[in-house]
This record gives sequence, C-alpha cells and structure tokens, in this order.
Amino acid sequence: AHFVAGGAFAEELSIASFVAPLAVIDIADRAAADPDAQLTPDDVLAWEAANGPLPAGAFVAMRSGWDARVEDPDAFLNPDGSGVLHFPGIHPE
Repeated sequence: AHFVAGGAFAEELSIASFVAPLAVIDIADRAAADPDAQLTPDDVLAWEAANGPLPAGAFVAMRSGWDARVEDPDAFLNPDGSGVLHFPGIHPE
C-alpha cells in the first residue's frame, strides 16, 4: 500500500503471501566501486544462467554489501557535496 495505489495493507495479506522462494543476486563488488550501481536485467539473466530459471513467485533480493554501512548513517546515505544521496539500487527495467 505504501508504493502501489490501491495496494493491500500488511494486515490484509495472508501469511502465505509472505513466503516465497528466494534468489539473492550479489552486486557487492560493483557497488564497492560505484555507489550508484544498480541490479539490472543482465544481472538477473546471469543469475539464471548460473542457477537456472527463477522459480515462479520468487522474491529477488539484491546483495549490495551496503549493510556494512548501517551503523554509520552518513556512510549509508552517502551524500555528495550537494546533498545528493548515492547508494545501490534496482534498475527500473
């Protein structure tokens, strides 16, 4: 509901909707060199080439290595001199 107009709130979802096969795609090396690194469709295709097709209904998680910064808010948000934040994310595609 936070990101999708008309989406369901957590209390409206069944417990089964919180259980899914998990695929973790690691971009930590790229994120260490480029804080604006993004998980891309090519990363998903490479994961599938190594592991087989994503299971139906899979939850895809990105491992960026950014968790190492969680104790330091400035390092986690990584603002530049203009205050623009730089951290890994997921490409819109």
